Amino acid sequence: MLLSRVRRISLESREAREAMREMELPLLATQIPALGFYSEAFGRALRDTGDYENVARELLGEEVLS
Repeated sequence: MLLSRVRRISLESREAREAMREMELPLLATQIPALGFYSEAFGRALRDTGDYENVARELLGEEVLS
């Protein structure tokens, strides 16, 4: 599972991640933050794919960039 539109410092995101762990659901370490940058990019090429590139790397078993 991929958490997206996450407010990184929110209690809700930490609780959602913990609930998924308790249910033993497969959960990616990478999460997509709730940034206007991403939601406004629909249909456009992104110059900085940052978090989405990390999702792809994680799925491929490669090292995630920080």
